[in-house]
Amino acid sequence: MGEVEKKKFKLELDIVTGVSEFPLKMATYYFSSLKLLRQGRERKSQQFFCILDERKYMLNDSGEYEPFVVFGKSAIKLSELKAAVGYLELKEKERGNNNCPTLSKGIKKTWS
Repeated sequence: MGEVEKKKFKLELDIVTGVSEFPLKMATYYFSSLKLLRQGRERKSQQFFCILDERKYMLNDSGEYEPFVVFGKSAIKLSELKAAVGYLELKEKERGNNNCPTLSKGIKKTWS
């Protein structure tokens, strides 16, 4: 039998069960698209009594799930955000102007 294909998105919910022996539970759900994840999240919020926390993950190139954020209609992985921040920090260090903003130097003084 072949390996089961992983879904692109994973949602983990920490929920209150109402059972005194095991009051907290983590439920994991898998979705093939961001739209289905959003719809599933809304359905789960109506289904469960109380959701304490949620974590959203996206499948990366190495086959592991990692956190992500959504900007508009784009889902950006945490590793991509860290790489972008590192790149911007490197560019600022190359400029050598870590203490003062670079844009204000090009603004002409129009007041007296």
